[in-house]
Amino acid sequence: MRQQELDLEIDALDRQVLLAVLLFVLAGAGIGYSMAERIADPVSRLTRATRRIASGDLDARIATTSSDELRRLVDAFNSMAADLQLQRGALERTHRLEAWAEMARQVAHEIKNPLTPIQLNAEHLQRVHLDRGQPMGPVLQECVDTILGQVALLRQIASEFSNFASAPSARPSPVALHAVVHEVIDPYRVGLADRIQFRIDVPEQLSSVNVDRALLARALANLVENAFHAMPGTGTLDVSAHDDEDSVVRLTIADSGEGMDADALGRAFEPYFSTKTAGTGLGLPIAKRNVELCGGTIGILSEPGRGTTLTLTLPATHAGGSGFGPS
Repeated sequence: MRQQELDLEIDALDRQVLLAVLLFVLAGAGIGYSMAERIADPVSRLTRATRRIASGDLDARIATTSSDELRRLVDAFNSMAADLQLQRGALERTHRLEAWAEMARQVAHEIKNPLTPIQLNAEHLQRVHLDRGQPMGPVLQECVDTILGQVALLRQIASEFSNFASAPSARPSPVALHAVVHEVIDPYRVGLADRIQFRIDVPEQLSSVNVDRALLARALANLVENAFHAMPGTGTLDVSAHDDEDSVVRLTIADSGEGMDADALGRAFEPYFSTKTAGTGLGLPIAKRNVELCGGTIGILSEPGRGTTLTLTLPATHAGGSGFGPS
């Protein structure tokens, strides 16, 4: 009997051991499957996203669901995809600008060719009548004046195209922003004082900016001209500047004009796009190019009926230093 009891206990123990081993094997298999899924699923998603990137879909991203090395791998992939998207956007913009510049060069050339004989013939007609002492009649005089006026306008448009097509190189030097702003804006004060209120707050004590003076002046002139066109009646032009962090000077140009809707705002710096019935649509693109050639940036905010605000950040020569006289 004792032997039988021992055999039964041994059998029960064997069954318990086998059951424990089975449970251990099943638990190990479950843990292994879970770990395999945890590794295989991100790798599978990474593979699919890589294929999308390779096919040109740079919007592909992977959601992070872990906090280990795989998360770092996924974060690195997402960062790479974002960088590729930015680079493709910059490349596409560069190609568009090159195409627009080539078109501008051809248009400027084609416009200029017939302008000279038109202008010469109109001026010759005037001289012939003056030499004979026979003034032209009012109708003829008006026609000739119109021709010469339109020739001058076309020359200005051709000049805008030529300026956009050219690829100027910046020659930075320390420049007093106060002097450049007044150099650009002061000529408008007399002619527009009856309808435009000028509020200029650009202290002489500002840090000097390290820019190409000619390119910056050209950019400011385009921005100010755009502001005046946006205020066909009365209005206010606010120009202010201050030293900012990261060794930059921040210049703001705000008008109280018509403003732009979201669609126009998104295309504001696109060449040949204009909300005006007249103009080439090159003022803002040329200004943006010139500011960027100077090492700065330009941003724009606008709302219909509430005006437009342009903000330029320009590299400071002496952060927090004092300004100096006109350069």
